[in-house]
Parts: sequence; C-alpha cells; structure tokens
Amino acid sequence: MELNEAKKIADAFNNKYEKLWNENKIQELSELYTNKSILVGYETVEGRMKISQLLQTIIDQGWTKIEIQTVKVELLDDVILIANEYQAIGSGENKGEIMKAKSSQVLTKLNNSWLTAMHTTT
Repeated sequence: MELNEAKKIADAFNNKYEKLWNENKIQELSELYTNKSILVGYETVEGRMKISQLLQTIIDQGWTKIEIQTVKVELLDDVILIANEYQAIGSGENKGEIMKAKSSQVLTKLNNSWLTAMHTTT
C-alpha cells in the first residue's frame, strides 16, 4: 500500500466515524473498534463494550455532533496512523458550545475492514 491510499482510507474512516456519531449510532460506531481496542480520553477504557458506554456518556452530556479533520497520516507496516483535529458541538446544557481538540487513531485491517486498535483524544 502507498501513502496516498492510506490517506484515502483515513479520510473514509473519519467520515464514517463522524457520520455515525452525528446520527447517534453508538452500536455501529463501536464496531469501528477492534474487540480489544483501547480508548484514552478523560477515561481509559478497553474493549468495544466499555468504549461504547464511554461514547454514549459523552453524547449524553450533550456533545451530540462532531466534525473531524484529518491532519496527518502515516503508513507503518500494516497499520495506518492518523492525527486529527476535531470539534464537538454541544446541545442541551452545552448548546452553543464548541470544544476543539485533537485525537489520534491507529488503524489495523481485520477481516477486510479497517478498525481502530488505539484511539486517543485530548
């Protein structure tokens, strides 16, 4: 694989992630993670079920929309490293608020699908 193809995969992954988040499809969103994925944010959790619960908690806090911009992509053997900038857009108690942050994803290919094995957010 070449870097250009990795960039296309990264953008497609981020677009799908953003779409599922914005549609509040937590189950489908959690399927973008491997079974043993680790998510490091304001909590560190491992596995799809715990990641799903954490993501639902964040959405329940009113961060119901996100916009993700791919900043950097690197290809390293059989994984794709992605650096992102994103903004979470508030609703409910957070209506009108925008939280800008950064995140990273480590994508690996399992069963012909690119999934995140490690996800960090700041």
